[in-house]
Amino acid sequence: MQSKNYSWQRFWRLSEDSLELHNEGFLPDPENDYERYYNPNLVTLEDISHIPCLILLGEAGIGKTTTMKLEYEKQKPQIEQLGDVCLWFNLGDYSVPKDLEDEIFGSETFTNW
Repeated sequence: MQSKNYSWQRFWRLSEDSLELHNEGFLPDPENDYERYYNPNLVTLEDISHIPCLILLGEAGIGKTTTMKLEYEKQKPQIEQLGDVCLWFNLGDYSVPKDLEDEIFGSETFTNW
């Protein structure tokens, strides 16, 4: 089944930060002058893209893979222009952790690092 891409802004938070929801479970708009105070610790991916390792967790089917794939494709040319390398691994493609481990740590790109 093909994932649908919604062009809305996504927001990130630390796992230990609380999350305030309202309006039948919806997130108050973090970009609204008033509603942003409900969750002042929310950030965009651009705000934290300097962090070398980020982990995105969430319920199945909420668009994590689709969002990260789009970000990967958007960032990859900029990263490569700087002479760096960006790798993409879809965790859903691996049913055995050892296979993922072998794919990452056995790749020529990784060993060249």
